[in-house]
Amino acid sequence: MVMDVLLVRRAGLTWALKRDEVVSIARQREGEEVLLRSGSVHVDAVLGVQRELPVHGAGPILRRLLPPACLGVAVVSGEPVAVLASPITLTAVTTGEGG
Repeated sequence: MVMDVLLVRRAGLTWALKRDEVVSIARQREGEEVLLRSGSVHVDAVLGVQRELPVHGAGPILRRLLPPACLGVAVVSGEPVAVLASPITLTAVTTGEGG
């Protein structure tokens, strides 16, 4: 699968949010707020847009380590990226809130 994503950093990790879910980005005193179609999420930093990012499904071992909200994984500039199915789940994934 290939998709356009917004790369963000939160909790020391790089996450990919589906680009078509992003409405706007606003700088905050600490970090940035990403307004989404389904709400908003606070991130430490917005790293940029990656077009046509190849996303790979995780195998059974890696899948056990990833949160259920992940579609798969990718590599950008040698760094692992977790690609989220629903960007609003980023808060729950990084804080342990939600299901």
